[in-house]
Amino acid sequence: MTRRPRVAYVLPKVDDEDHEHIYYLRPFLSGASRHVDLDVLVERSSGPVDLPGVDRTTRIRWRFPPLRLLSTLVWAVQARFRGASVFYSHYSTYGAIACGLVARVLGGRSLYWHCGPVWALWNRPEERAKRWARFRNRFVLSLSLAFSHALVTCTDRMARGYRKHFHVRRTRVMPNWTSLERFGQGPSREDARRALGLPPGIPILLFFHRVTRYRAELLPEIAARVVAGRPDARFVVCGGGDWLGELRAKIDRLGLGGAFDVRGWIPQRDAPIWFRAADLFLMTSQIEGFGRVLLEAMASSTPLVAARASGGVLDVLSDFQAERATAGPRDPAEFARVCLAILDDPALRERLVEVGLERVSRFGERTTLDTWLGIVAEEGARRRPRLG
Repeated sequence: MTRRPRVAYVLPKVDDEDHEHIYYLRPFLSGASRHVDLDVLVERSSGPVDLPGVDRTTRIRWRFPPLRLLSTLVWAVQARFRGASVFYSHYSTYGAIACGLVARVLGGRSLYWHCGPVWALWNRPEERAKRWARFRNRFVLSLSLAFSHALVTCTDRMARGYRKHFHVRRTRVMPNWTSLERFGQGPSREDARRALGLPPGIPILLFFHRVTRYRAELLPEIAARVVAGRPDARFVVCGGGDWLGELRAKIDRLGLGGAFDVRGWIPQRDAPIWFRAADLFLMTSQIEGFGRVLLEAMASSTPLVAARASGGVLDVLSDFQAERATAGPRDPAEFARVCLAILDDPALRERLVEVGLERVSRFGERTTLDTWLGIVAEEGARRRPRLG
């Protein structure tokens, strides 16, 4: 009988109220546990950790960075002696460094998932002013990449970016995914609006993302132009972040308070009904590695308009969407024109829905899980483990 491979997996967070896309990893790991034995380290949790099917789960109880790194290192050594031959760190720099060290000393392979064009973010004026933070973040990320045997990222375009800016030698591509069932099966648009207290019969444009400057700074200017053409349009903002206060202030300065409904953070588990309620989803981000929210909109049969952002956005969209439903990342006038063109053309909206459903069918959890299992098997076979 062939022994199942054991994978040591660093999971950044487990939280039932999670508003981020780490929410997706719990069902993903449960699916993976049917094929491999999993030794999972949870860096943060809001309570007891429940990962059905996972063989072993460990929680880090330290928040002080050196102790967190030491705890991760101890866990990785123990996982290696329990037979783990592949280490996989999802965004965790501590996990990537500790697992990379252990894999290189005791054998095995260390893989690090990261998907974000940080090189573009660090070149923004407000980030260049934060010299120490920028140096620290780049140094730690560089260490994480250097200690890992391979980087796993979301698109070919992103892989080329890491090779160019960080000189990463080995990259593997694994796209993000969404739950086609969770987002595709839901209430009608009218029922969703009624449940959420949104007004019927008017255009609802949804922003569902973390509110940072580079993601939301053009949203008020876009709204001002859309409202000029469609005075009844309402912009619903679901998300929080370090720029939420400035966004509210900018909305007030432009006299757009009546056009906005700012809801703040919404748990990821409640995301489907918000997408179902919208006439149009907006991703105004100027820098985006993948944009899983695009998949969520497509799976919800909601047309979208996306900025042609730095990163892998154009790898996610179809050619038709890229041509008819994107705008320059710093061009609110073009963004508003595209929004109005879609709102005013029912045939175009319907075509975008059809194309979106076809496109998102390629990004189901099963497809990505098969890709992940293939990467784990291939990378695990590249080096003979020294233990186990």
